[in-house]
Amino acid sequence: MYLRETLHAIEVSIADRLAEFDGLGDAVRESSWLASYFGRDYPSDLPKREVIEDIVTRELNGDFIGVFRCPACHRVAIKAEDSDRWKFYRAEPG
Repeated sequence: MYLRETLHAIEVSIADRLAEFDGLGDAVRESSWLASYFGRDYPSDLPKREVIEDIVTRELNGDFIGVFRCPACHRVAIKAEDSDRWKFYRAEPG
């Protein structure tokens, strides 16, 4: 879940990062950019489509509040961006 303003900011950030990556022009500059963005252990030989997916995923997951509904028990789980723990909720009867 995102507030509308938060989602818009993320979309702008995704566009900015993709434009940066697309404008680098050569493998050496791309490799350096990938290391600075993702860390030194990020592979520099991935297909561009995978890199783009990773950029989008990273930007979307930055301020993410996860919401999941279990298909078996129908409980809802919520995880805020500043926590590693999920909190589970059961629907009230009625």
